Amino acid sequence: MRNLSLAASTSLSVPDIHGQISSTANDLDLNIQYIASEQCNADADVEVQIHKAEKDENQDTRLSLFSMFSSSAILLPTAHTQVMSLRVLLDTQQLVAVMRGGDITVIPLEEGVSDVVGAVDGGILAASWSPDDSSLVLVTGDDKLILMTSTFDVLSESSLHLSEFGEDAPINVGWGSKQTQFHGSLGKSAATAPAKTKHTISPDDDRVPRISWRGDGAFFSVSSVSPTNNFRMFRVYDRQATLQTTSEDVPGLEHPLAWRPSGNLIASTQRFGYEGGAAGRTGRHDVIFFERNGLRHGEFGLRLGEKGKYAVKDLRWSSDSNILAVWIRRTEEEESDLVGIVQLWTTGNYHWYLKQEISAPEFTSVEWHPEKALCLTLTTTGTVIQRTYAWETCSESGSVCVVDGSSLLLTPFQTQNIPPPMSSYQLSLSETPIHTCFAGNYDTLAVLSESGHVEVWALNTRVGPGRGKVMQPTLARSFDLDRGAHFRQITSVAGENDIVALGCRGKAEDILLVFRDDKPIEVPLPSANGRLVPASDCIVWQSLTGELYNVDSTTKTCTLTAKFPLPCWTTRRVVLQDGDVLFIGHSESGKLFVASSSVSTLIAPNATSFTVASGFLIYTTSAHEAVFAPVASLSVFVQTEAETDREAVKNGWEKRR
Repeated sequence: MRNLSLAASTSLSVPDIHGQISSTANDLDLNIQYIASEQCNADADVEVQIHKAEKDENQDTRLSLFSMFSSSAILLPTAHTQVMSLRVLLDTQQLVAVMRGGDITVIPLEEGVSDVVGAVDGGILAASWSPDDSSLVLVTGDDKLILMTSTFDVLSESSLHLSEFGEDAPINVGWGSKQTQFHGSLGKSAATAPAKTKHTISPDDDRVPRISWRGDGAFFSVSSVSPTNNFRMFRVYDRQATLQTTSEDVPGLEHPLAWRPSGNLIASTQRFGYEGGAAGRTGRHDVIFFERNGLRHGEFGLRLGEKGKYAVKDLRWSSDSNILAVWIRRTEEEESDLVGIVQLWTTGNYHWYLKQEISAPEFTSVEWHPEKALCLTLTTTGTVIQRTYAWETCSESGSVCVVDGSSLLLTPFQTQNIPPPMSSYQLSLSETPIHTCFAGNYDTLAVLSESGHVEVWALNTRVGPGRGKVMQPTLARSFDLDRGAHFRQITSVAGENDIVALGCRGKAEDILLVFRDDKPIEVPLPSANGRLVPASDCIVWQSLTGELYNVDSTTKTCTLTAKFPLPCWTTRRVVLQDGDVLFIGHSESGKLFVASSSVSTLIAPNATSFTVASGFLIYTTSAHEAVFAPVASLSVFVQTEAETDREAVKNGWEKRR
């Protein structure tokens, strides 16, 4: 029942590049990003520039040209980049670029001088490194599968298209098969007659092979088009490139291929409703899943509404296996008007939720960070966009809002107990929201979209038993935000009926737009990528380093009021009976803090969640305990300096398992 919320977004423009950005690679030790751009020249060669982006002492990004080289190009009927793979090998301190023309170029990280260490005849159609960077798998233009070491020694070379199933071929004893069934007047010959099936490749398929590794590096899969049957299948190999299994025949199977890092699912796409494809309505498009043995294991349908003509370009799993990014390339009526879309999907209770939708004129690459599970890197022709997400629960006074595409799943648990993925009411919107929030106890819901459109809904929730609908939402107000800024969070100050939007304009610091009677008041903030803290009677903003500021929209000033040792994504403001204000925050590492105006103290190092209700701070721990701390005791706890005295206060809190 959690939503995916945008925590931070940065954009880096690469000036004076050749052609367009094609791929990126990360040096995880030094936190440096390498950016590859390419351009084909008149001699049918490709010129590649590698830029280096690193942080300086002020945490500002410094961009410099790292290396340049050229290579032979292979132009395919469909648009594909010439840099097949860009990877930083930490053990050897090298940057390796695998080119479609067949060259394998190595660039030492200290020198920046490129060197071609090998070439593959016929070119390279697909390339992928193992998760531990010890093996490289190539599919050549001659339909050969090559396995190499990190020093580019060939371990195995075999044909891509094999007739056998693999070492894990299932044993068929005949029970339930066609040969054991009664065929009536057709006679025994019908039992041995081959099935007449004619499948053709999807019209969206680019006919290029794909390679994807399992997260532990023990297996990899290769998807390719059969030259004899003209339809796509995938094969699973072990780490020594020995064929294990071959997928079942799936009409309409397409080129995207992504093995979930946890290892239980292999994702691809399936198109329906064309001649020779899967039987189904025209326009139906599914993301489908397979097990390692090649058998189907579920699916979900893509939701694109009135998106016109489109094709799924690729799939990407986050490193923790929780989010599936679907990269879509949409073509409008005019062929030159191309629009890129990235949808982020999550699953829970056997249901797939569409949580975010990102649009741009055109994306050139989509990659998740290999270590930061919720960090997504997107590139356009001349810009690198990095978006960091976080999990958030949208709830207030027992009501919960769950984002599922353009539908908001609303359940007031104080009235009805509806288990997810079901809900009491589905509120339909025109687009997928980027953020939602309840407006205090005023039974209203504010919705912010990626385009900057804001809608405020009066939910009209029925409290208590009775007949009729549990909710009857009506649109109370709607307006558009400043088109020159990008907004990521919305909240409400219920006491003043203000709608507050948080965003940024370019590379500058965060800005607040406070809408009072639909008249915007812009307030500049001290730094970028902060977060609004829900509060009923004031505006509180938290910086990326944990400082908490009170924001006065009248004077357009910010006043430091408290500070956490670490940034806390989930923060609550608590007003005590004597008027003192405390802040309770939960960091990404699981630490739960309480902060006053003068001091901050650790409550628990292993908290998993918390809430404030009925005069208690209630938090759960990784030790499977629920702790109930009276809010009044937190003031004493935060002001106590001795560790033994703080433990004495905590011993008075009730614990339940």
